[in-house]
Amino acid sequence: MSAIVAEETKHGIQVNEGIIMDTIDFPQLRSLNLKRLQNLKGFCSDVDSQPLFNKKVAFSNLENLHIETIYKMKMLWHKQLDPDSFCKLKQLCVDDCENLINIFQPNILRRLPNLEDLQIRNCNLVEEVFEVQGKNGDEICDMVVSTQFKVLKLINLPNLKHVWSSDPQAISTFQNLHEVEVSNCKSMKSLFPASVAKSLKQLKKLKIHDCGLEEIVAMEEGLETVTKFAFPQLVSLSLQLMPDLKCFYLGKHTIEWPSLKQLMILKCDKVKIVAFNELSFPNTDALGHDVPIRQPFFQIEKVAFSNLEDICIGDKDNLKMLWHNYLLVPDSFCKLNKLGIARCKNLMNIFPPKMLRRLQNLENLEIRDCNSVEEVFDIRGVNVDEICDTVSNKLRVLTLFNLPKLKHVWSLDLQAILTFQNLHTIKVSNCKSLKSLFPVSVAKSLEQLQWLEIFDCGLEEIVAMEEGLETVTKFVFPRLFSLCLFSLPELKCFYPGKHTSEWPSLNYLCISECDKVKIFASNELSFSDTNELGHHVPVQQPFFLIEKVAFPNLEYIHITFMDNLKMLWHNHQLVPDSFCKLKKLLVGGCKNLINIFPPNMLRRLQNLEELKIGNCNSIEEENTL
Repeated sequence: MSAIVAEETKHGIQVNEGIIMDTIDFPQLRSLNLKRLQNLKGFCSDVDSQPLFNKKVAFSNLENLHIETIYKMKMLWHKQLDPDSFCKLKQLCVDDCENLINIFQPNILRRLPNLEDLQIRNCNLVEEVFEVQGKNGDEICDMVVSTQFKVLKLINLPNLKHVWSSDPQAISTFQNLHEVEVSNCKSMKSLFPASVAKSLKQLKKLKIHDCGLEEIVAMEEGLETVTKFAFPQLVSLSLQLMPDLKCFYLGKHTIEWPSLKQLMILKCDKVKIVAFNELSFPNTDALGHDVPIRQPFFQIEKVAFSNLEDICIGDKDNLKMLWHNYLLVPDSFCKLNKLGIARCKNLMNIFPPKMLRRLQNLENLEIRDCNSVEEVFDIRGVNVDEICDTVSNKLRVLTLFNLPKLKHVWSLDLQAILTFQNLHTIKVSNCKSLKSLFPVSVAKSLEQLQWLEIFDCGLEEIVAMEEGLETVTKFVFPRLFSLCLFSLPELKCFYPGKHTSEWPSLNYLCISECDKVKIFASNELSFSDTNELGHHVPVQQPFFLIEKVAFPNLEYIHITFMDNLKMLWHNHQLVPDSFCKLKKLLVGGCKNLINIFPPNMLRRLQNLEELKIGNCNSIEEENTL
């Protein structure tokens, strides 16, 4: 089928036995879907040209138009349409039209005053969406283009070079645009002309993925003054998979996004500066000096992200710093709630000292696959009086994964500051250079901690020794529910100094491949190498030496591949409620474990429901009566 509506005569369209009309109108039609009509050339046949819609057919009340898989169509519209045709069109979706070259000719734009939603997908030959300048060189003037435009989505247009064929400087365009999504447009070097970018006062969401962009806004030729961009309503900005993207705008400019809440930048390795100060340009700083080699990602001496809540940055090999250490606007990042950093192989630290007091609302911090990170919180040189009671006091979730050079989470122990008292979940994995996780002051403050998981790290102790301290240190984890320690071959103890520890809410305990662990929970006079009386620890050191520490809520114990473990329990003096709720015990791969239950343990395990013992070659008996 090459056409939908009747054949034409030289006088008009023959619609019925001898009845001829100049134009056919479909006044009641609200929605039109044309799909998988591979031989269709035009809605109404025309001997002169074959756009899909020509001047012989009108859709005066059409609101939704969907066109998909029409391979022979080269043009959507005839250059001269019926005056009322498509005047109420709100949504236009075009998909998989392989011979379509452009979407809107200049004279079509004025006929679509109500268009709100435009989506173009999988059209291999489309080179531009809006032809602002006609072939005769006459530009469109004295009209407002698409004043109701709200949504623009351009997906998989490999030959798209321009959304606008030129900069419509005299036209106030797209001032109502709310959402822009552009993906897999490899031939496009910039997205917006400067005049369009300046008009985006209602833009709320901007998503650009997998494109050939070098800049988001095209440079205005011949302009030497500072250009001002403002996006007062922009909430979400996502830039991904754009290896050639260098900057937002090449010229001198200022930029404001006071409402921005979500920022995601992944695999945009050439980006040097996202937010410039008012005198900056790509190769110099505010004073005209050369940009230093360690160019911070946020150089925002006069630009604030006062409402930013969520930052995700990844795959930036050239990134060495996240923040400038000085000259930040006072409210910058004050509402930051979530920060995720991944695969930035040259990033060395996360938070310089000056940033700590700004992050009072940070709740979720996740750092992954950053090969050069040596510390997370750099607190060297910090004035304690400056940041007292303000360091990440709402942080709830901390995730550190595959940081091979991480030596410290905190560079120093700030004993005068009550920090991280709201931490709920901590997960640390594959950090081979990390020797301890917490400073003493941080460990003492973990009153809300419920989940602690440490996998495949170089830890020797969980809490670092406090230098010069000879008194007994007390650790209490009143809410800790789950503790998992996996593949920590150097781990020797919880804390190397004299200490007590309490975990009254612990329900799940899993320890595997921690072969050097000697003492997990000590009594109040114990320390790692001697017992409570100062005698040397015997060779058969029990895993739980808990004469004054109970696990009253522990229900599940999983212990595997502990080659040096010979005893699970101390034979005497257990606290009365210890292990009274234990339901499941799994022990496996402990080749030197001799027995499971000494006599005094049997009467404590009245709630034990499941017992699994495997690959423990030295076990002589499962219980002693």
